[in-house]
Amino acid sequence: VLKRTELHLVADLVQAIRISDMDAPVLHCLREDVHLLDAAGDPPPPILLAPLDPLIYDRKVTSALWGFDYIWEVYTPPHKRVRGYYALPVLSGDAIVGHVDPKADHKTRKLHVISRSVRRGHSVAPAVKSLAKFLGLK
Repeated sequence: VLKRTELHLVADLVQAIRISDMDAPVLHCLREDVHLLDAAGDPPPPILLAPLDPLIYDRKVTSALWGFDYIWEVYTPPHKRVRGYYALPVLSGDAIVGHVDPKADHKTRKLHVISRSVRRGHSVAPAVKSLAKFLGLK
């Protein structure tokens, strides 16, 4: 963030930008880089990671990188489970933002979410809908 007293020194090199839907101060970007802002586009939708996904296979690395202590609880007795029988980590951009415990009901052809915990500001709906579609469920 440039101070008003400094702005005149670089006025021909920078352009003021505002981030929509944010109560933030005016920011500045090099004029030659403005096109990169438009190229960035929308962030990718969140995805559910499989329990043995290579990205989270090493649980120590997962904990160190994302602060997410993941245990696949399929073989954990029900009374000792923390997240759920088949809880899946939710990856949003470059962060693990929570988990979802889905359960497929093939009789009704629906995917139910038994439990979930997701950081504020993140939606898991696109990831759950994608899983349901993949499984041929609603």
